[in-house]
Amino acid sequence: GYPNSTGLITIDYRHDNICQQFTTKPPFLLLPTAGHTANNRLGVCAMRAAPIQVTWIGYPNSTGPTSVDYRFTDAICDPHDTKQTFTEELVRLPGCFLCYTPAPDAPPVAPLPAAANGFVTFGSFNNLAKITPQVLALWAKILQRCVEGAP
Repeated sequence: GYPNSTGLITIDYRHDNICQQFTTKPPFLLLPTAGHTANNRLGVCAMRAAPIQVTWIGYPNSTGPTSVDYRFTDAICDPHDTKQTFTEELVRLPGCFLCYTPAPDAPPVAPLPAAANGFVTFGSFNNLAKITPQVLALWAKILQRCVEGAP
């Protein structure tokens, strides 16, 4: 249920259970932040749980459902002259729509390793479920081209 008067924690709820919760206290605004990532609430948006539905942060592209009214973005990610189409109306925030504050105990930014090493180091911080045989084959092609193009 509602932990306070400002929101509903839904991590353990099915989409239809969330909408049932809203029958007694309907929200004015629904702001799902997971986009197309795990545990997203696009199904709740599809049920039109709130009169205004906005997406932000979890997926920096169109979510697809016409039931999502707006997407917070910025003019860098989505320039005003973009040819891409969106189901949502874009609301461009000033500056950058993603905010980041490093941890107080974060180390200082180090020099670029490629400058000293003479080569670029590749890395991926993806969920392991996303690393499929097709992804590995693509990475192999990219790395092969880098080796072929090396001085």
